[in-house]
Amino acid sequence: MYKNIFRTLVSRIIVALLTFAVVFISSRALGPENYGTIGLIMVAISIALLFSALIGGTSLVFFTSRVDPAALFTISSIWGIFMSLVISGAMALLNLYPSEYFIYVFLISLIANISQNLMFIILGKERIIQQNIINVAQVFTLFVVIVFIFHGMRTPSVKFYLTSVLFSHCVATLVGVIFCRKDIFPLRLSGLALHIAEITKYGIWVQLSSFVQLFNYRLSYYLVDWFLGREMLGIYTLGVQLAESFWILPRSVAIVQFSHISNLRNPKDSVNLSYKLMQLVIVIIAICSIPVFFIPEHWLTFVFGYGYAGIKMVLMMLIPAIIIFSGAIILSHFFSGIGKVWFNTITGLCGLVFTFFAGMILIPRFELTGAAIATNISYVVIFVASLIIFVMYNKTSLRKLFSDGLTLAKLKDQIKMVLTKS
Repeated sequence: MYKNIFRTLVSRIIVALLTFAVVFISSRALGPENYGTIGLIMVAISIALLFSALIGGTSLVFFTSRVDPAALFTISSIWGIFMSLVISGAMALLNLYPSEYFIYVFLISLIANISQNLMFIILGKERIIQQNIINVAQVFTLFVVIVFIFHGMRTPSVKFYLTSVLFSHCVATLVGVIFCRKDIFPLRLSGLALHIAEITKYGIWVQLSSFVQLFNYRLSYYLVDWFLGREMLGIYTLGVQLAESFWILPRSVAIVQFSHISNLRNPKDSVNLSYKLMQLVIVIIAICSIPVFFIPEHWLTFVFGYGYAGIKMVLMMLIPAIIIFSGAIILSHFFSGIGKVWFNTITGLCGLVFTFFAGMILIPRFELTGAAIATNISYVVIFVASLIIFVMYNKTSLRKLFSDGLTLAKLKDQIKMVLTKS
């Protein structure tokens, strides 16, 4: 498992570096206003993906070891085609993104859904290396196409950016099909009758949780756009993307943790593992975030463009939220791994209430600082709620968990184990 975590972390670092290069090129070429538009469009695509994954998505990780993968992929893809069309069209009619980009939202959400389904089947079989290759292939393709269009052809625009995203997901899907060809072909629906109700129930809870969490992440986008305008949204979007890059570690750990726990049958092992991982990522992210406070703002505006003045303040204000939510990421994947995904919905709803009311109060008064404070409040609430449920569900106490958890000596041993096994 530790070897898979190390490999996943390396691949995520590569992805993060490539993503940073894409952000650097596109933010400078498009400017804050167009970059804000892209932020809204990507949120719309994320929402379409959530509905597409009601049958499929991360639930495939849980069910791949229990149900025929070919049948899972077939039903999830049929559902994804239908929901991508319906949801992207509905959001265009509701003006949740500029309607002239409908075709891009539909096609990207459709292809990305198929690509994700393939990755989750691979993850359900604990073939972590293949899943990492697909992630790297997608972002590397995006980087190459962006460089070619924005610098080679010198034609930067929102539509060309979205075309690059679409093409990158097509490449990821192709790679996924190659890896999964023995698992998903021939396509069939047989064997689902006994499991379809359970799959649907699990998927609804997973996606409801993901939907709530998405709005915890991105509701502030709509509030900033509403109160402060598209240009300020562009600055805030960039700040959020830079801050969330610190989640490389917890997300790398969590994806392996989720896959591993889904195949475990000893609840005590899952609890001990998750608590130790939670402590580990919080400590490491806190240490890694310290240099942010010493980066001069003119360095950031020189890199991304002088239209992004104020980005340093946004980034610094978001760091506490990023640190505390690193622990929540581990706890949420514990709940998903043991099939109790509705706990994530409960904690997410707690945070969403605070996101909305804190955002409505603080953003008009304190602008981008208010948006960052609202995010901090929301993420602290989610973490505390997750930890309380974790303790209550496992009928233990924080004192007992801490005594079995991570100390400095244990941390040193864990690092040695990772290095020797990798």
